[in-house]
Amino acid sequence: MTKYRFEIGSQDWFKRRQPTPTSKVIKEVRLPNFQKIDNSYCTMIVEYEDGEILELEARIVMNDGHGRFPPKWSAQGLNPHGISILVRLIED
Repeated sequence: MTKYRFEIGSQDWFKRRQPTPTSKVIKEVRLPNFQKIDNSYCTMIVEYEDGEILELEARIVMNDGHGRFPPKWSAQGLNPHGISILVRLIED
């Protein structure tokens, strides 16, 4: 089984709003059933430094680079309470 590494991406959708400061710091994000299949879904497990663990449903997306750049994979996890986490696949 391939082990993937991810980095947490920023989501700055508050262009016309004030950003809401968040006190929670993410310690680790895992996607145990991640597969490189565009527009598919997997489970995202988010662990915060305070010990809280959330399980989110994540959509996997591939940006193909339009032939000029190598493809890049990302996953965005959401839950019914409005929590949204974006991660990008780091390929070595």
